Amino acid sequence: MGTNPWENFTYAEFACACCNNQSIHPPFISRLQRLRDEYKKPMQITSGFRCKDYDEKLGGKGAHQSGHAADMLIPGEDIYYFLALAFEHGFTGIGVKAHGDVRFVHLDDLKHGDWVKKRPFFWTYR
Repeated sequence: MGTNPWENFTYAEFACACCNNQSIHPPFISRLQRLRDEYKKPMQITSGFRCKDYDEKLGGKGAHQSGHAADMLIPGEDIYYFLALAFEHGFTGIGVKAHGDVRFVHLDDLKHGDWVKKRPFFWTYR
């Protein structure tokens, strides 16, 4: 994919867990980097790009397939500040799952239209 223009992220950490495809959209990573710069703490990526087969296996609906989505771990005590920054940085899809002291957070920057029915949109996972 060429040289890495981001201080805190690499293409490899956004690779599909199924096939290692790294088709993440570079402007999406740049948006994450700007968020990370202001947040000033690590953002552990747990899922980035997903191929169609892997996304369907996980019950996904395409945000990760588009290369415009990532999931990450955020400490519970930081979640309010982190979510405020995510809104400020233009993320339009935000999902949160609480799991002990950690929050799993989905961020995407998809636009309203086609298969994306509502943006901005916020949800929680069970």
